[in-house]
Amino acid sequence: ASKALEELLTSLRSRARVVSDGGIVEKPVSEIKPGDVVEVRAGEVVPVDGVVVEGSGYVDESSFTGEPLPRLKRDSSRDPVLAGCILTSGYLRVRATRVGDDTLIAYIAETVREAESLRPRLARIADKIVGYFTWVVIAIATTTFTYWSVVTGDPLKGVMFMAAVLAVACPCALGIATPLVISVAVHKSSRNSVLIKAGDVFERILTSNAVLLDKTGTLTVGKPTLLNIHVVGSARVEEVLSLLCSVESKSEHPLSRPIVEACIERGIRFSDSEEYAHIPGEGVFGVVGNRKIAAGNLSLVEKLGIQVSKELEDLIVEIGSRGRTPVIVTSDTEVLAVLEIGDELRSEAPAIVEELKQQGFRVGLASGDVEASVKYFERILKLDFSFWELRPGDKANLIRDLQGKGFKIVFVGDGVNDAPAISVANVGVAMGGGADVSKEAGDVVILNSNLKAITFLVKLSKVVKKKMLQNIGWAFIYNATLIPVAAGLLYHYGIFITPEMAAAAMILSDVSVISNALLMPDVT
Repeated sequence: ASKALEELLTSLRSRARVVSDGGIVEKPVSEIKPGDVVEVRAGEVVPVDGVVVEGSGYVDESSFTGEPLPRLKRDSSRDPVLAGCILTSGYLRVRATRVGDDTLIAYIAETVREAESLRPRLARIADKIVGYFTWVVIAIATTTFTYWSVVTGDPLKGVMFMAAVLAVACPCALGIATPLVISVAVHKSSRNSVLIKAGDVFERILTSNAVLLDKTGTLTVGKPTLLNIHVVGSARVEEVLSLLCSVESKSEHPLSRPIVEACIERGIRFSDSEEYAHIPGEGVFGVVGNRKIAAGNLSLVEKLGIQVSKELEDLIVEIGSRGRTPVIVTSDTEVLAVLEIGDELRSEAPAIVEELKQQGFRVGLASGDVEASVKYFERILKLDFSFWELRPGDKANLIRDLQGKGFKIVFVGDGVNDAPAISVANVGVAMGGGADVSKEAGDVVILNSNLKAITFLVKLSKVVKKKMLQNIGWAFIYNATLIPVAAGLLYHYGIFITPEMAAAAMILSDVSVISNALLMPDVT
């Protein structure tokens, strides 16, 4: 891993204070188990991934998010904290959820190591060339010795020129030309909160021609809010929310959270539903008392055999046309209300979409939301295409269809919900911040959930390719120029290389390749 990652990991291999019944006990971090509560004081490194159960303070998360300003963490909201972060001020007690090699920082370090070992096509070609090159050098050295010893009758020159050929030949420059560039690029990415999980990602990005984006949590900030409740007939808002929250409280869908929060904020009581079912891409269903409660899109309502009036259909289209998500709430055979849920568009989204199009990508949107809402985002972002009302599995099938038509897809979505689509894309990118990052998702993980990481990857991929070609080109020019000179080709013109000079030239060649890789410019 990079030096910064290694330093963070080293800091975790110290001791920590663990809260026990008998008070505070200091023990090695390696002995801490999930469920233990550790004490962290100002200026200390958090030793585990966990949640704050006591105290409050500002935590520096720049190692993961790239944001320079510390974030406030409080016990009242059970805020998550990550191993390797620094408590800049305050006092925290943290209940460990992941320790040791299971922490996010340890996973990042291991992923960086693995990414360095996965070589792109240029590196594999260079490796093959190195294999042949070694035998070619041996053949040239043998021929050189034979010529100067036998043909010219000067064995001393034969030995000298053969040694010069062996010393000046530099297969190692070819061998490190591409892996070192990949290593530097992977570390630069990690410092920009972009976790590269495969070394050939840079090459695959440059061969892609389309970017397909998820909506919720990718193009939007992922914090939906309940904006309005359109009740139908004699239904009351409090009654609708109470029944709905009894079902939604069991759901992990992003749209469930603002509904439950609305109930809590308004002090509306709700009970647990007696039955519960989540229908992917459609909604939820449950039984509250003797009533069958459902919440979701038109597809779910139609499957339940519930009639929707023309006025309600128009309302649903109108909500969608404003970029918001309509949620239809039903009880038994009637519609109780239509909820209007909105999620703010990421501020950087328009500029990122425009930049991707300027880079030659076609940019599209794939969402499970209704057509009107998806078309709204397509219109304001000036996207090339869009697809709507997709279930998680539908996105994977959509990508396969687009690939069959010649598209090479970079898909950007949620690391958990969009896992099938991420896995089949040419490059799968998971938007996941902090502890919620999915370890299994995709080729790239954007830790800070900032869309600027997409254009950063495109720019960095171009720099990586340029650096690799420069290094390989230099290695070829160096060997093609100096090996003939070392063999004595220009000796009769008074130009030759001694073994000492050849060794120095070989070292300088290696240094040139290494320096070129290490001097990779920063991209934004």
